[in-house]
Amino acid sequence: MKIIPTYKINQAIKFINRAADAWERGNNSGNSEKLEKACKICDQLRSEAETILKEYGITTDYPGLYPTYKIENGFTFYDLESLQNNLIDKFNRGEL
Repeated sequence: MKIIPTYKINQAIKFINRAADAWERGNNSGNSEKLEKACKICDQLRSEAETILKEYGITTDYPGLYPTYKIENGFTFYDLESLQNNLIDKFNRGEL
């Protein structure tokens, strides 16, 4: 498990937020064609975020519009900042 550089976290968060925004716009449009297009954009943006996170041993699950994040030891986090803080604490204790 590696500590994730802040800029990588910010990139992943940006992709995840943009994915959620795309889905919301499509869903709220009332137009099935717009929703379908928005879902494709959402999937592409989620994939970009997942690619960044996978490099650091983090997997995602989508119980709703926003993901949860799981690290190798099985802990689940609901935001990337908490996950990063946990990794930094482990590093400081010599556990990484």
